[in-house]
Amino acid sequence: LIPFVNYLIIGGVYRILGKRLEWLWVLSIVAGIYAGLFINLTLLAAQLFFTVEMPNGKLFLKFHPGVEFGSEEWKVAVPLSIAGVAVYCCGFLAYAIFGVRSVPRLMCE
Repeated sequence: LIPFVNYLIIGGVYRILGKRLEWLWVLSIVAGIYAGLFINLTLLAAQLFFTVEMPNGKLFLKFHPGVEFGSEEWKVAVPLSIAGVAVYCCGFLAYAIFGVRSVPRLMCE
């Protein structure tokens, strides 16, 4: 869905400027954006799993030191974090596979 929305936005700008929009150019721009954001988005989604052991032996989250690993508030946030990791990682992988499979075919046309 995101590549389609990006295509519409970039396509609208190009129509306003009176230029022709090529799908390969849009695909490479979107891939560059994904590559730049992939690590950051995955890190944000996975931050509930990075822990630091405190002197009392308890594990607390590295990015949120006030939240104990395995506590009730941690358990509430974990499903959303797992869904985020799945969407960002699997979504990026699917998009990369789509690009690898479709770009050579589009280049030959």
